[in-house]
Amino acid sequence: MLMSCVFLDLPRLAWIQSLHISDWLSVDHFKQIEVKPTLKYLNLSRCLLKESDKFKDNAVDLCSKVMNSMEILNINRAHLSIHQYNKLFEDMAKSTRIKTIIVNTPEIYEEGDVMPNLQLVKSEILAMALSRLVSVQVSDCSLTTEQIRVITKEIERDTCCLEELGIAGNDFSEVDGNDYKSLVKLNKIDLSGTKLFHSNNSDAFFKQILISSRISYLDLSFNSFGGRNNNRSMVDPKLLARALNKIEYLGLIDADITNVQAKEFFERMGVKTCLKELYFEDCTYDMSLVNPYHIAAGLNRLTVLRMRNSSITGPQLLEVFERMVKFSNIQYLDFSFQHLRGVPPTTFSEALNKIPKVILVDCHVSSRPKNTVFGSTHIAEQLLFSNSIQF
Repeated sequence: MLMSCVFLDLPRLAWIQSLHISDWLSVDHFKQIEVKPTLKYLNLSRCLLKESDKFKDNAVDLCSKVMNSMEILNINRAHLSIHQYNKLFEDMAKSTRIKTIIVNTPEIYEEGDVMPNLQLVKSEILAMALSRLVSVQVSDCSLTTEQIRVITKEIERDTCCLEELGIAGNDFSEVDGNDYKSLVKLNKIDLSGTKLFHSNNSDAFFKQILISSRISYLDLSFNSFGGRNNNRSMVDPKLLARALNKIEYLGLIDADITNVQAKEFFERMGVKTCLKELYFEDCTYDMSLVNPYHIAAGLNRLTVLRMRNSSITGPQLLEVFERMVKFSNIQYLDFSFQHLRGVPPTTFSEALNKIPKVILVDCHVSSRPKNTVFGSTHIAEQLLFSNSIQF
């Protein structure tokens, strides 16, 4: 949608607090936005600054001034030049009203997207700027090893305000684990696809979690924890298990973990865990090493369980559902692409009746008549989001 300057001048918009401009914008738009004192949230996602304005100093200065006057700034995949990025972060490092900035999210690439590249922004300026904010999303921004090191060092300082950091898709393989262990000071962090454990001393991060950590949300999806895929060392299984079970929200989608690491993780979960939400998808390993009682006890402690297309044996699934019938905290269950034929229809039905939302896409369940399994209206409502269930 093209946002015209005339539209921004409408009296009813005098006290506007949130504005989303798409397609393109010019210096005139920034001039109009500048005089909106109540504006707090500016969304310029995938927006293009008019070509003729890109390299004018006054345009770059105004662009930075307006952006730094917001509380929430969304420039996700916006078409900004390195000159504009540099000015934005230079001014931000000095003073800013911004609390939340979104430069890029780890969403799927769409045709025509321009991926932000921040590697030419000076490390010290970028780190100082981000440390002034509360929530930062800089996933897939081509950050350099030096930038990541300086950012993590800045997080160590008591003056750092940062609480949430999305830095997925940036390469940590040359960053020493002792450098990024400071990340445990954050409350929420997305480290998916960062090659985090390809570096030296990667155990340092998990050791620090056990010593002292504020992390409640941790996404380690698309990482390898084993000694494969050019990893320099395997993360100690017992250390990994203890550390991950101290997190409340844990993402392990398509994570490469060893058989022993999986065994220790689930056995620890069955005994003692802080986990409330577990996203464990497309993970394969030898689950026969894990005692069914441990995995059933652990999974039923969760409130959200998403375990699509991941290794779990028939006896383990049976124990999980039998425990659900007796007692379970689960409020959201996704067992898509699992073979559930070993679970008796009555047990299956009783278990699902206790869960508010269930997703079972392309699951193989008992061949007993559907009305035996889904004789309850409650279950029918739960399964509204399922695409198909195979009998």
